[in-house]
Amino acid sequence: MNAAHYLLDRMRTRKALHEIDDKKKAHGCFSSVGSAMHSFHGDDAVGFGPAYMVVADGVSGTAKSSGVLARMLVAETLSKLAKLRKQTREEPLCAEDFSQSMQAATRSACKLAKRKGRLDSTISAVFFDENSRQMFVYTIGDCKCVVFRSGDLVFESDSIIYDFNVPAVVSSNQSINYIADVQIQAFTYEAGDVCFLFSDGVHDNLYVDDIASCVASATSLPLSRSKGGIAEEMARRTVQRAKETFTCTTEFIPFAVSAAGFCLEALNELVVNKTVESEDFKRFRQKCETIPSLNVKRAAFVKERRVRQLAFYSASNLLAFAHKKQGKRDDVSVSRNGRGGGRGNKKSRPDGKAEDWRADKFADWVYENENFDVYYKAQNIVADSDWTAFKKALATPLPTTFRINSSCPFADCIRDHIEQDFKFDGLVVDDEPVEPISLMPWYPDNRGFTWSVERRRVRKLPILKEFQSWLVELSDSGSITRQEAVSMIPPLVLGVEPHHKVLDMCAAPGSKTSQLLESLHSQELVTGKTPTGVVVANDVDLKRAYMLVHQSKRINSPALLVTCHEAQNIPFLGKDGTESEGVFDRILCDAPCSGDGTLRKNPLIWKSWSAKNGIALHPLQLQIAKRGASLLKVGGNMCYSTCTFNPLENEAVVADLLRWSKGSLELVDVTNTLPLLKRRPGISTWKVLDSKLKDHTSYEAYVEENKKDKLKDKICATMFPPTEKEAADLHLERCMRCLPQDENTGGFFICLIKKVAPTPHDKKERALDKAEETTSTSEEKIEQAKVTMKTEEIKVDDEAALMNNAAASGIKVEAQAQKSACDEVQLRRKDRRDDRRNKKGEVYVAFGADKWTNVRECYGVAPDFPAEQLITRSQDAKSVTFVTESITMALLEEMKRKKLKVVFAGLKMFERNETTEGGKVYRVCQAGLPHILPFMSKRKVNVSTQDFQMMLDRLGDLLDFDEFEPSARQYFENAPIGSVVCMLDRPGQSNIESKVMNLVAWRGRNSVNVMAAKADVAVLLGTMKEMKTYKLSVQEAVLEAKKVKDEERAARDEKKQEKEVCEDREG
Repeated sequence: MNAAHYLLDRMRTRKALHEIDDKKKAHGCFSSVGSAMHSFHGDDAVGFGPAYMVVADGVSGTAKSSGVLARMLVAETLSKLAKLRKQTREEPLCAEDFSQSMQAATRSACKLAKRKGRLDSTISAVFFDENSRQMFVYTIGDCKCVVFRSGDLVFESDSIIYDFNVPAVVSSNQSINYIADVQIQAFTYEAGDVCFLFSDGVHDNLYVDDIASCVASATSLPLSRSKGGIAEEMARRTVQRAKETFTCTTEFIPFAVSAAGFCLEALNELVVNKTVESEDFKRFRQKCETIPSLNVKRAAFVKERRVRQLAFYSASNLLAFAHKKQGKRDDVSVSRNGRGGGRGNKKSRPDGKAEDWRADKFADWVYENENFDVYYKAQNIVADSDWTAFKKALATPLPTTFRINSSCPFADCIRDHIEQDFKFDGLVVDDEPVEPISLMPWYPDNRGFTWSVERRRVRKLPILKEFQSWLVELSDSGSITRQEAVSMIPPLVLGVEPHHKVLDMCAAPGSKTSQLLESLHSQELVTGKTPTGVVVANDVDLKRAYMLVHQSKRINSPALLVTCHEAQNIPFLGKDGTESEGVFDRILCDAPCSGDGTLRKNPLIWKSWSAKNGIALHPLQLQIAKRGASLLKVGGNMCYSTCTFNPLENEAVVADLLRWSKGSLELVDVTNTLPLLKRRPGISTWKVLDSKLKDHTSYEAYVEENKKDKLKDKICATMFPPTEKEAADLHLERCMRCLPQDENTGGFFICLIKKVAPTPHDKKERALDKAEETTSTSEEKIEQAKVTMKTEEIKVDDEAALMNNAAASGIKVEAQAQKSACDEVQLRRKDRRDDRRNKKGEVYVAFGADKWTNVRECYGVAPDFPAEQLITRSQDAKSVTFVTESITMALLEEMKRKKLKVVFAGLKMFERNETTEGGKVYRVCQAGLPHILPFMSKRKVNVSTQDFQMMLDRLGDLLDFDEFEPSARQYFENAPIGSVVCMLDRPGQSNIESKVMNLVAWRGRNSVNVMAAKADVAVLLGTMKEMKTYKLSVQEAVLEAKKVKDEERAARDEKKQEKEVCEDREG
């Protein structure tokens, strides 16, 4: 939150004031008034009148609602102070009158906001009495009112501060009445004083000197150059300075809402409390020891600032939770019952026992659930002798695991870096030695790594800060993926090849999808050929589908097609009558499940685990698996997987799927796949227990027992195990079970299913889909006919009205007819917009041939480039997308026709340049560069390592031509304005390096600008560092050159500004 409100005051005599009052009622006693705001949530509110101003800052509730009370406070304050000014125009104002008006305003606002839940806000208001030349200030919380005179701070408002140095707030639901406790401050102002009113966003980030410099710089400007007046310019500059400080500074600032004194007092209590981990305490102790104790009254912000790092907020939360465990009440505002502020709804507490509920809510983790033990002991998924090891593994956190992506060009460099710099031999965490990072022996090509340190520990331990930053950098660049070990297995078992059409039915969050894309591109660096296949990644939730796009974009693949649809109802995409057995070569069916295999990373499941979860999900899992099998080609493979131990969600689903297929599906023996992976076979017999853990031997017996009662658990016949004869034919032992104690992983179930013949229900399902499609099309035609009829009726009515009006008033029929035609066009446009909005998906069209001709001539693209793989979202779209051979316009049209919502496709190859200076319409995009560069013969230049590194280090800067080495400089000076590809050219570079190390830039009139996103530049920088071609000496030279250029530009800008000032004065 960051809001500021600034006014420049100049005292006038009452006579002079009344003379100009009619002309400047809004300004009143102010010569200039202005405001500025920078807010992330819109939770600040400001307002001002002829002699008063107010600022409020919402501090609780959701991002959407936190500003509700603040806005109500401002509105009510302005209303009350306007009445107060009318009453005191002839007599001096007394502090009591101002106090009563503010109390009435705050109470009224709280009453209006109370129905919206608990909302809190801070507030500061000031009233300027023109008779006594005094200003009266009312403040609750950490909003501030300050006055500058001749550049010096002469007044600063006080705040109500209560226990632990936490500022008070106005609350819509508060038992303590802070409103009546406000002490009104009075100060005599003079002509020329500058009064500032702002929330904590300013004084958290700026010293007094910073604000004074903003005042001075704004005051020195001619009035004509300041938009909205000098006060508006002061507001703008101060807010901008605060914003820059907040986003750029790394300075440790010793102050917090839960202030340093509170943290120091809390140390002893934190030591003895069991809810606080020792490492957390040590870390906070080190930070707290350097901070001076503060008095109850907040110090002026001349020398003190508040901390921007979250250390003290975290410390106060730790103590707050400790207080809850001990049954204490504290005044620190932390989240309670999952929402900001408040003490929860009593009705939602079990049995109304508040203290028991609190104790349970914040109790230590207990890795036990009696029902879990009873259920899985009955299922016999592990032997009795192995049960203790199984439970012990589930109670320990997961290790950190990551893999080098198969498309990464410098995997050997990463391995060497880990071996040389990040082995961490002899590391001790929590008084226990930690084993070094090691390879996962079962992962192919030595690309998988595991480390016994928990992922959260990696983020917290200072000694691992460099390693954590390195992991994040590689992950963001798409070189590695941090993923749970067992989650890596299904894509490996599936065996994807570059020409395969792959469907990921339940893809979000996207780690497995990324792995499928990597497999598709596995040979690209060797062969130089773009894969011809496609990965259709689907998810039923639109938000998760967009998250999937974000996760998969790191791979930068033209083969990605993201859709949003119910997995069990994904339509058939083959042409009717030609591909009756499906279109996909590989399908990953990672079905939604109860998730108890993830207990090690999600301990909340221990508390909520119930047998009914698996019972409820079994039918959906079976539907999804059947649809996946129907969509599969004959000869193709489908991998069914879950992250649960429950046989009702695993073997029971697979068994009924095989029964349903009548021999068209069979389980594949994957014993020789990943041979070093420790796994356990699937089971052929299991118990069917209801939510009360009662065993049912058969479906008939279950129905008989419950025929008088409602079948609450909805146990299905498909959940029961096969007979001995069926089990011998199904070969469920070919399934794969991963248990946590075997490889120090989570729990997982995987099986590979091969389709050897068309599934029996393919024709029936296709007929049903076709009927639904026909019905849908008919409905669309009927709806379109209604729209057309409505349009024609409107047109006829308009024409009749036109004739009558023309006869009566002489209006020209032609003009009205033209208007009617325009209205009709607008109606059609609205229909098209509504049509696209109703489909809720991207509609793609082929890239125009005439536009492609211009692009081809501009960049000298070879004739063998597959231009038919370029698509756009509309004929006038700004960006052009490149897709693989399998993503045809016929496929996209089929998806559109069958209402399979397309969220994202391919990668951006060209983007239209909105300026006309370049002469050519489309520029090359960094994402699509690897796929177009081999076909380009124009607009590319070789640059040295120094020039290439300079361009990366100075991303965002305009680079002058003379900053490049002679060869590149000559090219840029002679090249026309437009897009240019800069290719790294150094002696001895590898073939892979020449394919990867290329950068898109824009040649402007007198400079060069890198046209790549930060993430793309980070990839190239990371590649240079891993390949040992990045030089610190070059970086230092680049920074020095940049400093010189910045100084020269600053000098030119200063001279230009001085010249403008002189011209204004002469004018």
